[in-house]
Amino acid sequence: MTNSSEQFGLLLADLWGRGGESNLILRDVESGAPKASRLLLGVNAQGQRHVLAPIPADFAFKAEQGESIELTEWSHPTTGVRYLDLICHDELLSQPFEQLTDSIVDRVANRESPHIAIQEAIKDMQKLLKPGRVLAENLARGIFGELVVLSWLAQRNAHYAVDAWHGPDPHVHDFSTAKGDLEVKSSGNDSRSVTISSLSQLDEVAETPLVLIRLHVQSAPQGKNLEEMINGLVALGCNHADLVNKLEGEGFRLGIDSDEHRFIAPIEALAWRVGSTFPGLRRGDLPIDRGEAITQIKYTLNLLSAPGAMTAFELQAYMDGMMSA
Repeated sequence: MTNSSEQFGLLLADLWGRGGESNLILRDVESGAPKASRLLLGVNAQGQRHVLAPIPADFAFKAEQGESIELTEWSHPTTGVRYLDLICHDELLSQPFEQLTDSIVDRVANRESPHIAIQEAIKDMQKLLKPGRVLAENLARGIFGELVVLSWLAQRNAHYAVDAWHGPDPHVHDFSTAKGDLEVKSSGNDSRSVTISSLSQLDEVAETPLVLIRLHVQSAPQGKNLEEMINGLVALGCNHADLVNKLEGEGFRLGIDSDEHRFIAPIEALAWRVGSTFPGLRRGDLPIDRGEAITQIKYTLNLLSAPGAMTAFELQAYMDGMMSA
């Protein structure tokens, strides 16, 4: 790692040696790249630190002005070359700015273009500073229910189970393999009503059988939060990084967002085979010229007398089949 603190120190010494009269003193960062395309470090007459990267003449970007840091454009007075210019306006923040500079230099050393390195480093910093949000209880309940079912599948084949989890993805069903699909519905009450949130949610995909699982997920102080569910899945052999990425797709950032909701699944899950006689809408129920214009639909489905109810043994056998080669 290049020590930018030392480089800025040398630049400041040069500035003071000149009596502080220079507008901008620059030093290029040795990277093996041609001199004209190298990252530059600089200080201005006020002693403010700069990180600069050359950009093409037609390169467009959004300038940003923060209270202490600014991303702007600077043109070389002699060559006219445009530069992306990241400036620290607050001397009290010189140390974290130098750490940010080190991360930019590391990116360039790993063959990232200097101007891209600056922009990506800023994005990463903004992510770190982004406040965590409080997950709505119903959204947390839905994720918890999917993690419960994921744990059942992971007991059979941990890696394949995570691959089969499509809840966060633009897929029709929550879990999908060549042998079968699962759609999971979680509710805080013990009724047999579920919310269907799309016209395709009860459709079979490529003639793959579909089972609908209805889970009673109840709020409980003694229950588990999402992080504890993830820890349990890791203990079963699931990859932690893959789970974190999936959760982010669901709208939850583990370790950042509030994880205050705790749940239990106090009663046995109910399950139905979704066949042709199963109630509810299908994409094919609507004429093509009408259905294509519908972008979102949501309705409540009462499963009290729905055909295709499965026993616990049948559901276990179905999941065995899903996880088999």
